[in-house]
Amino acid sequence: MPKVPKFLFPYLYGSAFHRAWFSLYGVVIKEVRFSFKQFFTFKHPVFSFFHSISVIFSAFNRVLLGRSLKYSFAFTGEDRIIEALLSPKITEEGFYVEVGSNHPKFLSNTYSLYRKGWKGICIDANPKFNKIHNRLRPNDIVITALISNEENTRPFYFVQNDVLSSIDQKVVNQYRKDGLEVNETIMKTTTLAKIFAKHQVPKYFDLLIIDAEEHDREVLEGMDWENFKPKWVIIEDETWGLSNNSDNSILPYMLDRGYQLEGWILKNLYFEYKKEAEA
Repeated sequence: MPKVPKFLFPYLYGSAFHRAWFSLYGVVIKEVRFSFKQFFTFKHPVFSFFHSISVIFSAFNRVLLGRSLKYSFAFTGEDRIIEALLSPKITEEGFYVEVGSNHPKFLSNTYSLYRKGWKGICIDANPKFNKIHNRLRPNDIVITALISNEENTRPFYFVQNDVLSSIDQKVVNQYRKDGLEVNETIMKTTTLAKIFAKHQVPKYFDLLIIDAEEHDREVLEGMDWENFKPKWVIIEDETWGLSNNSDNSILPYMLDRGYQLEGWILKNLYFEYKKEAEA
C-alpha cells in the first residue's frame, strides 16, 4: 500500500470506491510521467515522439472511462495478474527478464510494466523482433538468442505464426500437419547464467518470465540459482494440469530452489521466492 499522509488515509482508504479511484489516478500519473522517458529516443525522434504522445492519450483514457477500462496487452491477461502479484512493488521502478518475449507490445507480458517505468532484458530467438523492440521500447536490453541448459548448437524451428516457433521438433511437426509453414535453422544456444553475468543482472530482481514453447525446463537448468534470485518466476508449462501435475518436472525443480507455487492460470505457473534473502 502506498504511503499517504495520515489526514488523507481515511478518505483514500475508507471505501473501496475511493481506493479504486486513488489507484487509477496513480497509474495515470505514473504512465504520463514516464511516457517520454521510456519511449522517446533520438534514434527515431519523429516516431518515438508521436509514440510517446499516444501513450499519454491512452493513459488519460483511463480517467475518461474509469475503472471499466483495464488495459491488457498480454495473450490472456497475464500482465494484469503480474501487476497484482507485484503490488505494491508496481508503484516503483522494477526490473524484469523475459525469455521468449516475442513482439514488444502485441501479446507482451511486460509492455504494461514498461509503461510504468520498468525495464529489463527481453530475449527471443527470432531476430526480426530485435529491431522492432529497440524502436518501441528503447530502454530495454534486447537479445536475440536461443536459451537452453548449455552452450551448443541446436536446430530451431521458425513457425509461420511467430509465437509458436520452438526448439521442440515434436511440437513443430504437429504445426506442419496443421498446414503451417515451418523453417528450420541451426542456432547457437546459450544460458541465462551467461547472459546474466554479461549484463550484470542484480542478484535480487523482481520478475523472470519464461515462455520457451516446451523447452522451459532446459531454460531453468541454465540459470545460476545461487547468484540470482528473482522474486517471482512465471513459467508457461503446456504439460500442466490438475489431473497430471504429479508427474510435472518443473514443480519439484522450483521447490528445491526455494520457490513456492502460489497459483496458476491456464498453463502459466506463478512461483514466489520464499527463502529469506541472504545478508
